[in-house]
Amino acid sequence: MNRSECIRFDFTPDGSHADIPRLNQADMSRQLLGTCGLQWTELLNIVMCIYVADRLCPRSHRGLATGQRAIQVKIPVTDSLHWRRSEVQSALSELVCWATGDLWDFIFIDVQPSSQIRETAFPFGPLHDSSASAAALYSGGLDSLAGLCMQLEASPATGPVLVSGFTTGYLLSLQRRQLDGIKDAVGRKLDRPIPNIVHLPFSFGMKNTTQREKSQRSRALVFLTFGATVAASLGLQKLEVYENGIGALNLPLNATQSGVDNYRGVHPHTLLLFERLLKVALDVDLQIENPCLFMTKGDMCKSIASIKAGDSVGDTVTCDSFPLRLPNGVTHCGHCTSCILRRLSLRAAGLVPFDNHAQYQHDIFGEYQRLDQRSKFDTHLVRQQAWTFTKIINDEHPGAAACSQFPDLYMTLTELSVRLGESSSDITAHLVDLLSAYVAECDQYL
Repeated sequence: MNRSECIRFDFTPDGSHADIPRLNQADMSRQLLGTCGLQWTELLNIVMCIYVADRLCPRSHRGLATGQRAIQVKIPVTDSLHWRRSEVQSALSELVCWATGDLWDFIFIDVQPSSQIRETAFPFGPLHDSSASAAALYSGGLDSLAGLCMQLEASPATGPVLVSGFTTGYLLSLQRRQLDGIKDAVGRKLDRPIPNIVHLPFSFGMKNTTQREKSQRSRALVFLTFGATVAASLGLQKLEVYENGIGALNLPLNATQSGVDNYRGVHPHTLLLFERLLKVALDVDLQIENPCLFMTKGDMCKSIASIKAGDSVGDTVTCDSFPLRLPNGVTHCGHCTSCILRRLSLRAAGLVPFDNHAQYQHDIFGEYQRLDQRSKFDTHLVRQQAWTFTKIINDEHPGAAACSQFPDLYMTLTELSVRLGESSSDITAHLVDLLSAYVAECDQYL
């Protein structure tokens, strides 16, 4: 990397951006980090600095760069020799470059440890006796609701320890209402004991700035760090994420989508790289799994119907424009790809009564012919992608056709074969089944 071309961010105490990350580390220490040690605190600080640098550096999509940036970040740590180790630097750089699509250069500067970070008792005493076998990220979106319902359907007595990051009180209130709704559904409608659902939300964000990059490719790294820290604090060996396979793989909608346009927050390779970082930087063996990787969003949502938690659907937000901030209860634009897939999935799961069209600025099912061309554009993209998937699954060698169309898939399928202990042909069969189910949902409802 040519450092003269880098955009530089200095987060050291006397640096120009020292006051921008908003994360109450004193509160975090009291709640959590005192049981994990200083290096966990520093990992969280490193990830927060990466997130802020990402947000403060708007992408330029002109010329040959196509949105890719070169970013140098100077970060304060208490043991720079540890974070400068080649294997740690390599693991961190590979993870962040893959997740964001950018080039990153990290410089670690020694500082004295903060007096705020100290050994403290874990305040959530009952969690030590919890029967939960995993922690899980909980965003408040439709996938996270469906994933939790899947786990409660399989193990009704208790769910995983849920970990959330939130930037607004509104999002936190939605998460809490969803969980209250699930408890009510299980306890009242199914006449079962109310499950023990533990929810640990953490506030984070930025201050003193108005210049922000909207793509937020590093945001998922913050959530993964929250979840991994909770899991380590509780002595759990697994962290789960709930994301449908189409969303997790996030294959390009068409040929114009470049690397920086593709969200990779819960991509299988991202989870693998994050595991590697935890191992080399903290000597922690943590499995990060997506149990929904070979399921469509519609398949996942069937569990919402199974435990009769449909009333909670209205409290989820699955829109690229969140927060929309429109009056009269409108929470979704209705025409972005996320909104389209949300509505397709609710139909596929038999949850149409809980899909209130009044929540959408544009109703693609009720007023499609009256929409302008821009509002119809993403519908065309979804159909185009479904047509591409159809060609793949109808090919004589669908695995080869998929990898030819989407070259990154070869790496992903190979890694999944090793990770899941299944043959490459079995993994390919899972992928073809996923694409086939998705095409069927699109053909039936779009």
